[in-house]
Amino acid sequence: MRLSDILSWGHVVHHVMSGMVILREDGTIDKINDRLLSIISHWGLLPDVQLQGLSVFELRPELFGRPSFSTFCHDIYLPAIHSILRGDEHSFRMEHQIQLQQSIAWYLFEIHALTRGPQSTSHGAILSFTDITEFKNRETELRYALGHVCVLPEHIPICAVCKHVRSAGHWDPVESYLESKLPVHFTHDICPACIRRLYPRYSSILDHASSAEEE
Repeated sequence: MRLSDILSWGHVVHHVMSGMVILREDGTIDKINDRLLSIISHWGLLPDVQLQGLSVFELRPELFGRPSFSTFCHDIYLPAIHSILRGDEHSFRMEHQIQLQQSIAWYLFEIHALTRGPQSTSHGAILSFTDITEFKNRETELRYALGHVCVLPEHIPICAVCKHVRSAGHWDPVESYLESKLPVHFTHDICPACIRRLYPRYSSILDHASSAEEE
């Protein structure tokens, strides 16, 4: 492999959107990309802590200053890494939220075994950390919107004269009825036909506008 190819690959790894770690068979951190260093710095890890060469099992999650992340690591994440390095499982993925100083961030944590040979023997693992906060926020907004969708009845009793709608024994303007059932708000305008009927003296303005549009 050419040196230029190696440098290009390293450049790509350090600029992907996900934080990445490569573990050896014993859990020692072999490689870590710049994106993950940026992520864990944002979590609160001190800049003088050197991760490369350390065992992931010896890292105290308390170093990150996030109690919720510590519980997640002890109870879920580290046991999953153990299982994959032993060859019991081949992959793991889970979404987890981390409380930051003034906000909540969501991350997708993934672990994949690095295998080789016909028996797919595990020779380490690759860990990835992807910030999915934006997607989780959109998911929350969508769930809220869907939870407030109202299905209108098939038949709605409406007055043939004033167009008021009967609902729960009351007669309300159609705008009020729809605003009470749907996430909509009406603004008022006046159509050309009503202008001609109610304000005939101004109908010539409509005629001039129509002529200008045709030209």
